[in-house]
Amino acid sequence: METMWPKSLFNKISNTKSKAWNVLGISFFEIGHIPTRVNQQLLEKFLENIPSHSKCCIVGASTLNLIKASIERGLNTTVVDFSAKMCKELRRHLGQSKNLCTIKLCDMTNVKDVLKVFKHKYDYILTDQVINCFNNHELDSFLQNISKILEPSGEFRVLVNIGLYDIDNRLITKGKELGTVNNFFDPNLFIIDYSKAVNELKAIFPKKLFRHKLCNYYSRKGVEMRFADTGIDENMLNHNITNGKFKIIDALATDNISKSILYRIKWLPND
Repeated sequence: METMWPKSLFNKISNTKSKAWNVLGISFFEIGHIPTRVNQQLLEKFLENIPSHSKCCIVGASTLNLIKASIERGLNTTVVDFSAKMCKELRRHLGQSKNLCTIKLCDMTNVKDVLKVFKHKYDYILTDQVINCFNNHELDSFLQNISKILEPSGEFRVLVNIGLYDIDNRLITKGKELGTVNNFFDPNLFIIDYSKAVNELKAIFPKKLFRHKLCNYYSRKGVEMRFADTGIDENMLNHNITNGKFKIIDALATDNISKSILYRIKWLPND
């Protein structure tokens, strides 16, 4: 029998960005006309050489085809998301397959939450563009917490979007027209603050049924980092890590939906 997430959980997560996903849930990919981000070729690379029955944690409930493929390949799959609505809707989308994986509600940027929710470590942690949703502080916290739940020599595989998203470019173009672009976009720090682009969001979305929900979704996402052509490096990964080291062992450039890089990163704890 499907477990229902109580309404109290919608307010449990401290990271306010979870409220964005609680607005739309998985329907974001339907009403936002967003194509599946992980195509079949990239999916194969995500799961390449992962032995069956490996303990695998997928961060982000929106990557449905990656989650389904992980289950189908016999991986011991856990999915974690900070949105109660995303967790609930994932169970619905998985159907009977929901009984073959574990779904956890957890804010991966909150160490207290991570230590409370996770009782064992994983051989692999996979995530599709989740770090593109973070600001600098959230990224540091996320990486610290990832290090706490990876087995020694475990792998962190992460897809990173390079450059700006289409929605960013549309907002920046509209902001330049209105003379407001400096209010929400910093080209030097390469960050965008959707919460300060409410008028621009209203201007670029067509006046239709879901316009209000899309504007509400993006404005609740707040500040996000963007990554230049150089992507991420080990200095960025290990900026605030004291219990070991992340080592990049592979970086595969791909033109999946937009330009992106799939990183394979080994976790090497201190002796």
